[in-house]
Amino acid sequence: MKNILYILILLLSTASFGQRKYAADRYFKEFAYKKSGELYQSIHDKGDDSYLVLSRLGDSHYFNFELAKAEENYKKLMSLH
Repeated sequence: MKNILYILILLLSTASFGQRKYAADRYFKEFAYKKSGELYQSIHDKGDDSYLVLSRLGDSHYFNFELAKAEENYKKLMSLH
């Protein structure tokens, strides 16, 4: 019974994570950089250090004139290569 509960929790957390990324992508494409930055930040805080997340997080901060935050994310992005 515990195994089924663990699997159910894992599936639900994965589904919510995917929805958050979809919403962040949608806001970014609609030029709503403040909202997309918040969502990408929460995705990054959960452990996603992918190229897409870091680049869009940096771009969201850049377009909101949060240049220090943008620089931090661009540094992380460049360390991936």
